[in-house]
Amino acid sequence: MNRISFLRFDYGGASISLIAIIILFALLGLLFSANDSLNARASENQALFFAEKKELRCKRWRAERNFWLSVLGCVLWLVLLRIQTLLMDVGPLEERLKGVEEERDSLVQEKKEKEGVLERLRAAVEEGGREGKEKEGVILALKAKVGEMDTLKKKLATVEAENEDLKRGAKKTS
Repeated sequence: MNRISFLRFDYGGASISLIAIIILFALLGLLFSANDSLNARASENQALFFAEKKELRCKRWRAERNFWLSVLGCVLWLVLLRIQTLLMDVGPLEERLKGVEEERDSLVQEKKEKEGVLERLRAAVEEGGREGKEKEGVILALKAKVGEMDTLKKKLATVEAENEDLKRGAKKTS
């Protein structure tokens, strides 16, 4: 329908579409039928005999019928032209909308992937924190044991010193 309705004819540098030619013919038909209707009405008013008036009324009725059919045809062609131009405007907008929706979908997918990475990082940080606390507890326990070992070493050193003193005292008495 688009190719036929918007078929363009170039003549002497001017370009006109087929639908514009059809609308022009519909308007001309409208003008001719309006002229016939007015002429039939004037002729009917000038008629003197009933039979002649009856025949002229029939002609006037046909002329008025043709006028209204021409009006209807012209309006329908104009509506068709408007619908076609709207459809031509909507086509690129639909393509643009599809592109924007695809871009939105890719951004949503990227956001979900980034949220997944962020969640894994949070879990790793929490796990590292737990491991750090466990290691800190082990370190504190080891420090406590080292402290106990230092006190035991001091006690051992004093016991050895006393033992040495006792051995020296036993050698002196012998």
